[in-house]
Amino acid sequence: MDATTRRNPLPGLILIGGIFAALLLAYAAATGSLLALIALAGLVVVIATLFDWTVGVPVLLFVSCVDGFLKHLSDASVNYILKDALMTLILIGMIVRLAMQPAIRPARTRWHGLLAWSVYVGFLVTQLLHPSQTLQGGLAAFRAHGGFAILFIVGAVYFQKRERLERSANLVIALCALVAFSAIAQHVLGDRWMHLSPGFMQASLHYASFPSTEARAAGMIGASYRMYGTLVDPASLGEACAFGILFAVAALARLRGTSRFFAALSIPVMAVAVELSQARASIAALGAGMIVLVVMLSVRREVRAVAFVGLIAVALAVPVGVILTNGRIADRVLSSDSVAYAAQLRDETRDETLYELPRFPFGHGLGSTGGGGNLRATTGFAVDNVYFSTLYETGIVGVSVFLLFQVTMLYFGVRAMVKAKTTSAYVIFAGIVSAQIVMLVNGWWSQGAFDYAPVAQFFWFFSGAVARSDAWA
Repeated sequence: MDATTRRNPLPGLILIGGIFAALLLAYAAATGSLLALIALAGLVVVIATLFDWTVGVPVLLFVSCVDGFLKHLSDASVNYILKDALMTLILIGMIVRLAMQPAIRPARTRWHGLLAWSVYVGFLVTQLLHPSQTLQGGLAAFRAHGGFAILFIVGAVYFQKRERLERSANLVIALCALVAFSAIAQHVLGDRWMHLSPGFMQASLHYASFPSTEARAAGMIGASYRMYGTLVDPASLGEACAFGILFAVAALARLRGTSRFFAALSIPVMAVAVELSQARASIAALGAGMIVLVVMLSVRREVRAVAFVGLIAVALAVPVGVILTNGRIADRVLSSDSVAYAAQLRDETRDETLYELPRFPFGHGLGSTGGGGNLRATTGFAVDNVYFSTLYETGIVGVSVFLLFQVTMLYFGVRAMVKAKTTSAYVIFAGIVSAQIVMLVNGWWSQGAFDYAPVAQFFWFFSGAVARSDAWA
């Protein structure tokens, strides 16, 4: 019998990449070119990810956390497809590794929620041919709504090694804390932040907040700038920090020593950043998420006290945020006129959506509410509500499919938490469920709750952990 050996192409690719890396390094040293150094760093990431695709996962999550900074720093097209390129590299590396090593393939493994995921993503694909929308607009919106849904599959394969769940949860806390520190740094730098590049100036002016009628009468004058840190806008900052707070509170029950200290310290830091963002939707969503998390942690006696420690840590940040914003956050959240104005705009877009529904039962097409950002040619009909924007874009079928998937993942998330044998797995799945609640509540006042980086990447990635949660049962 003749035996054949499958050739491994990776050593040759690494050799070629190493030669290019050496040439780039020599060129950078000779010319002092920053661009060459950036290209070198990118080449190293490409080689590492193709060699071991799991390396690309934390890189993708990190890039998602500096997404806005890169875009504000430069409007180069590469900054708008960087996450997509990394996602492609991860997929290529994963497929190659699974093809070459059959032993590590997830054979005979049940993935919970796979059917609901397939229906949701499959439906979005059909909407690319929606007659009421252009293909360009549809592709841009598909990327925003479901482009990173493939992380569901990536996560399900990645979490075959159970120890990666805890490491990934720790990484999310660290990344969200980094985002929070960047917002505080922006506040400290003040005008110097806006002069980093024209993009930062434009973003800061766009996200300015003005005092209410009551505040002006009390002597408050001038605009204040809402912080966004390394993310694209204040809304994404607020949601990311709310996401991180819940993971950090849950982590207090499983971490020990220095790790627990830093996790505890990150909670008020992220809470202050939420206030600096002045994102009312994130503040309300964080409150809802904390209630859900406290209830879930209270079920187990050994982690019951942790929930209340987390509440205290968040509460400590409230006066700090009020002081740092000179009372602007309290004015923005509590003033009657600014809240009424925002509510009026949302009511108008909701009424318009319902009015047009009989004529457009299948919606106006992906991207018709502005999904896709700068990759779209038009701004669309802005609807600050993920449920009504989904209804406007994809009709009754679309919003039903969206809700079906969300309810399915919530169910399996709670199921995973209840069936978890270890305290560590229990609190991590409790954090995943409460973070999804944050996104769902946030979506009532924002259409981008599931589109924003990095929470979109976090959500889809940890959905993969929920899919294969039997590993912790």
